[in-house]
Amino acid sequence: MDHLQSRPLLNSSPPLEARHGYLPSTLRRTRTAKASKQPVPSSLDPDFTLRDPHGTGLAGEDLTYESPLLETLWDLVRHGELDKAIEVCEQGGEPWRAATLMGGRRWNMPGLTTDALEEMGGLEGNRKRALWKKSCRAMAKNPTLPAAERHLYAALISDLPQLHPALETWEDLLWANVQYKMEARLERRWKELGGFWQEEDRLLGEDAEFAGVSMGGMDDIFAAIGAVQKNEVQ
Repeated sequence: MDHLQSRPLLNSSPPLEARHGYLPSTLRRTRTAKASKQPVPSSLDPDFTLRDPHGTGLAGEDLTYESPLLETLWDLVRHGELDKAIEVCEQGGEPWRAATLMGGRRWNMPGLTTDALEEMGGLEGNRKRALWKKSCRAMAKNPTLPAAERHLYAALISDLPQLHPALETWEDLLWANVQYKMEARLERRWKELGGFWQEEDRLLGEDAEFAGVSMGGMDDIFAAIGAVQKNEVQ
């Protein structure tokens, strides 16, 4: 996967200025409106624009900041730089979004392999990944969210159908399809392990997205890419 996620020569993530604080422009507008006894949103939590899509929405720089932020996060996730994406969220005044991205860290128990015995540490990653994936899938399919935001969360969970519109090159398609196969294999392996993972399936239900995925190799992946009707990959 490292090769598929590597950046082209002289390519870097889109530049993005740090933003200090949570929705600073929207907060200033709300304080001004409240002081002059004008109507204000009942809450400014991260979902307030979704609950009231016809309301006042984000103000000024907060609105213009969202699009480049989401594009930068997508670019970082596409190139395997999840930790950097989390850092960008924190620097951009959206620690809540950083927390949603942290769920993408796969569960890992150091010391289970011979090579890792000398570097044993604490447990790592998201053990309740199935619950996190279910939430991300709902976001990826939510038509009220910006396309860049839907693609970001689709990429995190390898939701190939929802991710397809964001894949512009043959390399993008290859990366996404390999990720999709890897995620399907992990899902199958967790089911084989039973225990906690079996109980999680019982509570949340089976992830239908990967239920019928073939475990075939690169030939299947190339065939799937060849079936995509996009000028960039012909």
